[in-house]
Amino acid sequence: MSERAPEAVLWDFLRGAMMTKALGTIVDLRIPEMLADGPRQVDELAREAGVDTDVLHRLLRALASDGVFVEAEPGVFRSSEASDMLRSPGWAEFAHLFGGVFYQAVADLDRAARTGAATFPEAFGSDFWSWLAAHAGERAQFDRAMAGGKERSVE
Repeated sequence: MSERAPEAVLWDFLRGAMMTKALGTIVDLRIPEMLADGPRQVDELAREAGVDTDVLHRLLRALASDGVFVEAEPGVFRSSEASDMLRSPGWAEFAHLFGGVFYQAVADLDRAARTGAATFPEAFGSDFWSWLAAHAGERAQFDRAMAGGKERSVE
């Protein structure tokens, strides 16, 4: 049984999909690697990543609110222990998968609950394993995630 307040539990679920997508986006932009050497201005990160500064700032602030990054001063972000882990084997790949292909696959979960239809084939045109076989880059990400996950534990 959780000792967390029921409101906190629900809030985490309500924000969950957005945070998953935000984390996957940040990882795909390689922001954890850009912050490996210390704090940086968000406009500098945005320029290097080739993205909109305001959107990146909002994403980083959202993730910082959950401890993934730290906003050291307004508009300046640094790594945290959590974002440092995104540079270790498997974590970035999991963030990519959960924020990308898995996120899309469960978008119609409500319809799957009503009909019993699998969501992945409807979203991607084939079952997961066939899709991975046809998408070498995604297969490599999946394999790295699985290989890096051998020593992963969640309490």
